[in-house]
Amino acid sequence: MKKLLPLLSLLAPTHMVLAQFAPAVNLQPGAVITLPAGAYPNVLALGDFTQDFRADIAVCQRGLGTVGIYKQGLGGSFTSTPVGTYPIGVGPTGLVAVPLSNSYQTAPLDLVAISPLDSKFTLLTNKNDGSGTFTPVVNRPNDNYFGRGTGAMSTNPMLLTADIDLDGLPDFVYSYDATTFQQGGFTGSN
Repeated sequence: MKKLLPLLSLLAPTHMVLAQFAPAVNLQPGAVITLPAGAYPNVLALGDFTQDFRADIAVCQRGLGTVGIYKQGLGGSFTSTPVGTYPIGVGPTGLVAVPLSNSYQTAPLDLVAISPLDSKFTLLTNKNDGSGTFTPVVNRPNDNYFGRGTGAMSTNPMLLTADIDLDGLPDFVYSYDATTFQQGGFTGSN
């Protein structure tokens, strides 16, 4: 029993630390963005798309099959109309902001979106002119295919990016969890 007492005394401070309460968080109302009718937003991507050192917002508008880019102004407000709207597939469910260029300088943030209903992804490259507008990358018809579509909406779709294989380039991970099957994937960028 003597050997157990020192162990209990070591555990006691840990329990006291865990019992401490987190400080109160005071949330303040922020900027409001009015979206078009039928937009049904489901994913946001934040980033400085205009190179003005302020976070802009890309909104995946699932109901319209588009992404809208909203520029942040000086006072923290956002434009009431998007600086650009781009088609990204049927019922898009994923959107990430990531620099896709191999530039040795600071690369602008581009956008990658997925649409599980038609099993395609869309690449939008930042024009890098300060406007916050993008150019859709046009490929051959089957180049942007990432898996079989099911014709059903996913209940918890995700698109994430990270340098998984440590080659210095972004890689993409997606999940699609329809009721009939589950699938996920990983693709490296070259």
